[in-house]
Amino acid sequence: MLNIFSLRLTLKKILFVVLMVVFIFTIVFISIPKSVQAGLVSATQSLAAGTWNTGTVIDVDLTAAPAPEWLKLMTTEAVVVKEPTQLCHELGGGKFHWVGEIRKLMGDRWVKLETTSLWYPDEEGAFMVCAQAPSAGTYALFAYYNGPQEYFPIIIEPTVIPQGTPKPCEVGDSLSTGCICYPPKVENKGICIAKQL
Repeated sequence: MLNIFSLRLTLKKILFVVLMVVFIFTIVFISIPKSVQAGLVSATQSLAAGTWNTGTVIDVDLTAAPAPEWLKLMTTEAVVVKEPTQLCHELGGGKFHWVGEIRKLMGDRWVKLETTSLWYPDEEGAFMVCAQAPSAGTYALFAYYNGPQEYFPIIIEPTVIPQGTPKPCEVGDSLSTGCICYPPKVENKGICIAKQL
């Protein structure tokens, strides 16, 4: 009888020790920090993720038809449509002061369409830019930054104007007067304008 009692006591001690070891290992494994790559995810997300809502996607070649230098091409894909339609594309950068413009390729120029920005389906959805394509053609998404400059400092080198060259245009001057629109100003429809950032 004593032998059975001591055997039970020994089994209880062994069971207690095993449970304590499992408990300690559980506590140790819970407290080990997990490795995180938070920067990797945000660095690989595009300012304009997603796809066009309609049309056939093609690659954009800006060498044949360059965009204004103050605009950034948001995707390497344009869209070709065969008839007038509503075009939309996601622009996640819109949440961070990027202003989207959908432009149509006309000859060797990208012509701006009236572009609207909206949350689809609501503020918890995606930030989209949309435009009405007036006819068949090739369209692309461009954008420019319009936020606080302390986040994107721009250093403008002074422009040296050589002797004997036409006088520089002021903002609003027509190029038909013979002046030249020197950086940081740019030409737009024959008028010298301030470069938009």
